[in-house]
This record gives sequence, C-alpha cells and structure tokens, in this order.
Amino acid sequence: MAIVHGDTVRFYINTGGGTPVYTDLGCESTITLSGSRATIDTTCKDSSNHAEHIVGDGSYSISGDGFANAGDTGLDQLYNGFLAGTQYLWQIKTFNSEIFAGLGTFDSFELSSDHSDAVKYSFSMTGDGAYTIT
Repeated sequence: MAIVHGDTVRFYINTGGGTPVYTDLGCESTITLSGSRATIDTTCKDSSNHAEHIVGDGSYSISGDGFANAGDTGLDQLYNGFLAGTQYLWQIKTFNSEIFAGLGTFDSFELSSDHSDAVKYSFSMTGDGAYTIT
C-alpha cells in the first residue's frame, strides 16, 4: 500500500477570464471536496415495511484553508470574488493526474490573525451544476 502525501492535491481557480489560466490560492493547508445526493421517499403500503427511495438532486462544496501570503494572485481573486459573488471555473488536481473541474461561487471567506501566529485564510465554495473528472 502506498499512502499518498497530502501536498499532491491542489485547488485552482480561473484567473484568466475567457481563456482559462488556473492559479492556486498559495500556501494551502487543507482542501476538501464534499458531495451529497438527496433521496426522495417513495415508501408506500406495498413496501413490505421497508423504506424505498429514488435518487434526487446532487450537490457539492469545496472548502479549504491556508496561510496568507502577500501578493498571491489566487488569494486576491478569492477575496474579491467572494465580495462580488463571482462564479469561478475551478480545478482540483490530484496525485494520480486526475482533474476534478467545475463551476462554483465562494460563499464564505475568513481571514484570521492571532498575535503570535501566522495569518490564515479559510473559504468555502458551493458548486454550480455537476463537476467532471478527467
């Protein structure tokens, strides 16, 4: 078994406008892609006292954090995009060359500084539509 090091997975947003130019946020610590799918209850009297369902809508979110590094283009885009409600093309590149890609909007942003600690940022993004894996 080969355990994979966490620094091999990176999050990128398009900072190039019409022609995609993917930029990381800089000094990331954690990236999490979470998905869920709703189910629709179809239990009836013919269900033999067992719940039944059909598949409903899916959704996903991305969250992460890292250390703020002055002048990082990606972090500037994150902050400004959050304020403006901008949709971004995003990618998560993984250790085995898979690329998760989609469209999303940042719905939270936090910048924190403690007297005796490095400045950190955190964010979450809600996906718009389905994402792809190539």
